[in-house]
Amino acid sequence: MRTVPHSAVVDYYNDCALSIKDDAKAMGWSSRFNQRLRFDVFNYLVDFTGVSVLDVGCGDGAFFHYLVDQGMDGGYKGIDISKHMVQRAHARYPGINVRQADFFDVQDDYDVVVCSGGLSMCFGDPMHYLSAAIDQLFSISSSHLVFNLLSDHAPSTSDKFNQYHPASVLDLCFKKTPYVTLHHGYLPNDFTLHMVKS
Repeated sequence: MRTVPHSAVVDYYNDCALSIKDDAKAMGWSSRFNQRLRFDVFNYLVDFTGVSVLDVGCGDGAFFHYLVDQGMDGGYKGIDISKHMVQRAHARYPGINVRQADFFDVQDDYDVVVCSGGLSMCFGDPMHYLSAAIDQLFSISSSHLVFNLLSDHAPSTSDKFNQYHPASVLDLCFKKTPYVTLHHGYLPNDFTLHMVKS
């Protein structure tokens, strides 16, 4: 698995925000359909009605727009390490509550923490980084953490993003809470973990 420095991740997403017009592809997704499918899985797993949500790696705020379409009446906040992604979010949805931040620096608590694609590029050893990231994200969630990763069962590999063995990630999550589900059937190259506080 490939590891990259923090600055390279920031530079990559800043460049995507500035150079790619298609919203879904600028966020790193192959299509709007695949992006929405991942959101549908999140929505299937968690009831977002009346809850506070932190969207980690929010990009241009597409999940906020998805939740609004679903009639969400809770409080949404988004963070992204790319300042140009944050600027793009504000331009796309004026008034959206999004700011530039590293999720390791967040200390507030939220009912639900979501992370779609935000853990695909890592720093240092992939599983060590993933474990630390999950610990941080789960610590600021009072009830649910839901995130997706690229699967090593995919027919193709990427030179930009890490792919993870789903069973290994599931075992990792079980060390942090007994309430974990894994979903690997909606796309061949993607899987979602849902962790719940006891």
